[in-house]
Amino acid sequence: MYTTPSPQRGPAPPEARHRPGGLDLLLGESPMAWAMLALLLLLPVLGAVALLGLSTGALQPDPRWLQGVGASLLAAALTLALVVAWLLRGLRRQLQRLRSLAVTDPLTGVANRRHFIQALERELDLGRRHGFPVSVVLLDLDRLGKINRDHGYAVGDEVLFLVAQRLAEHLRDSDLLARTAGGELVVLLSHLGPDQAAAAARRFRTVLNWQALVVGGLDLAVTASLGVASTQDQGSLDVETLMGRAEAAARRAKAEGRDRACAWEPDDR
Repeated sequence: MYTTPSPQRGPAPPEARHRPGGLDLLLGESPMAWAMLALLLLLPVLGAVALLGLSTGALQPDPRWLQGVGASLLAAALTLALVVAWLLRGLRRQLQRLRSLAVTDPLTGVANRRHFIQALERELDLGRRHGFPVSVVLLDLDRLGKINRDHGYAVGDEVLFLVAQRLAEHLRDSDLLARTAGGELVVLLSHLGPDQAAAAARRFRTVLNWQALVVGGLDLAVTASLGVASTQDQGSLDVETLMGRAEAAARRAKAEGRDRACAWEPDDR
């Protein structure tokens, strides 16, 4: 079975993202790397002082002194090799962090909209070529605006994070969870047709309802209106059409009273 690549299935705790730049990109947050860089910059200065002393006669070379210089040069070469290795290690770590940030929603830690759309495009293309269905389930959190007004946006953000965390614990490895808008999460379900996707949506609804979320000492009963859309028989839907159908089904779920899952129907607008 084809597995859709994902930045990470479960979210990481919300945090302020550091944007590395300049030497930060190379050295990261290691004091040792900065100390070795300072030593590397100091070595040419010491070498220049020694050469100046030799040229002016201030330093009288003898065999023992020259042996010391040779040992110092060897130590400098080893230090340089160590610093370069450390810099490359830091660079790799920072590049991995940047790649993760490029595909991850910073609030919830799940995939962002751009990465989700790219993954859905690939999966739809594979579905057309190999004849398997692709479905999406869109979850629009109910009354998130009221939570923000009553308790503040920090509480609303924590609700989003906890909902994403709870959902991520109940996904297959091939599923991809993303945040596509303010209070909207969406799940890509590969190889699942309409009936299986509807069953998955009902399971997601149960996962949200089984226990209130505890945020800042508040017990919040959070529900969602879920919309399900699938490529169904022909498997020729594009990303815009499939996502539009899921959004239309979620709007109908909200209009019918919220806290329910609806599969797309031709009359949905």
